[in-house]
Amino acid sequence: MKNSKILKTILFIAGAMFVAAGVGTLFFPIEFSANHGVDLIQNTPTLNDIRGAGGLMLGAGMIILLGVIHKGMAFTSTVVSAVLYTVFALSRIISFQLDESFTEGLLKAAIVELVMGALGIFSLIKYRDKSQS
Repeated sequence: MKNSKILKTILFIAGAMFVAAGVGTLFFPIEFSANHGVDLIQNTPTLNDIRGAGGLMLGAGMIILLGVIHKGMAFTSTVVSAVLYTVFALSRIISFQLDESFTEGLLKAAIVELVMGALGIFSLIKYRDKSQS
């Protein structure tokens, strides 16, 4: 990837958002979900699944942030960001259709994820070093 302040800024924002969501989902799933209008119940298997997803988001965020500080990780970080944000957004949209229900908070999250996914794809196109292909 080309060395770019814009790319580093995009990766920093994308990584920080995933780390924050991961920490919130892993350690405070009920409170974090309530911020999006979702009422979780104290159900151990459900909380276990949600905490697992939180750990995945935390790990992904750390991989994305590595691209900010280590040039050799920038391509991998950008791919992880583009794929995960796009998949999260598309999965929410599928869920909205299948479940025929959503909260305003989840809709806002889907929009942010779509924007971040688009920024990741844009970054892959704009900042990829063609000589590495």
